[in-house]
Amino acid sequence: MTFLIFTSCALLIFGPIFVVANASVLSQVKYGHYFLFGFLSNLGWQIAKLFILGSFYPFFDMEIYDPVQEIIKIVGMISEIIIVYFTLRYLLKEKNKANISKHKIIVLGFTLGWFTVGSLLTQFLPLFNTLGVEFNWVYTFNALDNNIKLLEQFALNTCIYLYIVNNNKYLIESPTTSKTTKNQEQNQLPKQYQDSKLLLNLLLIGYLVFEAFASFFFHRAPYHSFLFIKAFYSLFFFKVTRI
Repeated sequence: MTFLIFTSCALLIFGPIFVVANASVLSQVKYGHYFLFGFLSNLGWQIAKLFILGSFYPFFDMEIYDPVQEIIKIVGMISEIIIVYFTLRYLLKEKNKANISKHKIIVLGFTLGWFTVGSLLTQFLPLFNTLGVEFNWVYTFNALDNNIKLLEQFALNTCIYLYIVNNNKYLIESPTTSKTTKNQEQNQLPKQYQDSKLLLNLLLIGYLVFEAFASFFFHRAPYHSFLFIKAFYSLFFFKVTRI
């Protein structure tokens, strides 16, 4: 029975990653380079975060709500946004003057690599605890939470990508160089994100504010209620940033 719990939760964690990789545009192109960049970037960040927290704040307890811990988490999320920003910008510069459709492949591949590390370290490894205990819904809820985080990660990285191309117009191939109307459409950002740095800043600030309040709500409400609210927010964030 415990092995069944382990395998079902593992499928819930990695199933969506497999589906995205095989049911999206990534199934038709080579994206290993971008996946590896995302994987190694997040792996390096997680190792660095481990050493930093272990050195300066060794008593980090996720089971309690502590304002100091929440401030540290917010700083960590801001650092993550900065790392994603510079790594994505580097990858986009490699494909200088590419159109939006090629940029989508970069963002998708990078996000899958980045998210896989988080899934392995924060969701998959704790599953080994299920092999020695009776059934507990918390592992299933954690796996479902991971699916919600995948949507959130795609939305966040897309928002960062839009911020990059708004500040670096030269990264996008000029529409006048495209020979067909279809190509011209591929090279256009959604109208609401053309020269709209304020909107993107508000989305990023909103992401940080929600995460801060979500942690507060997590410690004061049933887990399933927390998941419902987070799922609603993540779907909204994903819909707004979809390109």
